[in-house]
Amino acid sequence: MDSEVSFAYEGVSSIERMPTDGSERSPKMLSSSQFKFVEEVSDDEAPPRVVHFKDFDIEPFGYDDLIKLNPRKPLTIPVRLRSAVLGDQCQRIDITGEKLSADFELESHFSTKSYALVKGGWFPPGLTTRTNPTYLLDRCAYNDIRSSCASSDRVGPYADFIEYLQHPQTKINLLPILLEGNQGRKPTDLEVLQQYNEVLSNITLLLPDAELCPSGSMAVQAAKNLLRDPFLDTTREQKFLLDVAKFLKSPVARRRKPEILDQIKLSASLQGVDRFSFAFLAAVSAVLCSQSRNPAMRILKVTPTYSETDTYNALADLTSLKMLCALSALFPGESPVFCTSDKNLALFWVGLGLRDFKYAGKELSMTFSVSEELFPGIDRSFFE
Repeated sequence: MDSEVSFAYEGVSSIERMPTDGSERSPKMLSSSQFKFVEEVSDDEAPPRVVHFKDFDIEPFGYDDLIKLNPRKPLTIPVRLRSAVLGDQCQRIDITGEKLSADFELESHFSTKSYALVKGGWFPPGLTTRTNPTYLLDRCAYNDIRSSCASSDRVGPYADFIEYLQHPQTKINLLPILLEGNQGRKPTDLEVLQQYNEVLSNITLLLPDAELCPSGSMAVQAAKNLLRDPFLDTTREQKFLLDVAKFLKSPVARRRKPEILDQIKLSASLQGVDRFSFAFLAAVSAVLCSQSRNPAMRILKVTPTYSETDTYNALADLTSLKMLCALSALFPGESPVFCTSDKNLALFWVGLGLRDFKYAGKELSMTFSVSEELFPGIDRSFFE
């Protein structure tokens, strides 16, 4: 069984906390839209039975679901509805109860190359539109929108779930794109403005009904503030990754793993990197996981000529996850969603099983799982 570790960061200061009325749902659930099940027509031509749920919670999909997913084929995945309430379109059924559960396999006509990361797991984009969550887009997801929403550019025979973001009043947050930039380094204020104008011109064309949150000068200023916020500063993590890269350029033999892990711990201490930072967790996971299933190694992208640009690109992805954690704590009723087409980043998020996001004073705290998927062979004592 996975063990758990709780930890805390000094909190972000560039995003204001939203008051909550205490009505937050379970962190492992996300409210979704209606479901209607219609029975296939039988040989005797009897009217089909219909089950209609007007409200429910849907459990986010997990690590195994993501591993099995083929982005080039229509999605087939087990769905688990909880606290479901029957609607008024049911026909020829005998079901009673106020809160029901339903487990079934969804055979969709849509593929999904992008993953909507949420508290407790992931969804295909679009399964959360009823609650109007805010979708934070990374550059990969943004490029997917550009290709999927323009029919002439579509790759593959299937429609993609990301097209559901064309739903009216979908909320889009462009901050991850603006914070990353496109130069392999921290963007300047002028580059932030140029990136915003470029992305805005495409998003408004492809998603004309989307609501940008924030938008205009507020979005540009928010990005500038976050780029100066110590919470998202990665200077120490860059030095750390450059230092430990020599251990990660090739798979580590089992007999050498304890030695390499000690070296990674030492480097983190010398560079002032917290043992619960995503950079440290990724480096440890990269050593422990097998070469065939090693999302952390693919996120870090270590090469023989590993450079500051390489570390910046890797940390930009991990910083987006850190931002999702902060938003989940600051806006508990808003269901923030981080949308990416980087499957390895999605596997890393889901494998960590992050939850219990809380702000106390200026401190952001959360809990993660020391799972076999990301940390085989060690337990929570390693991180103490």
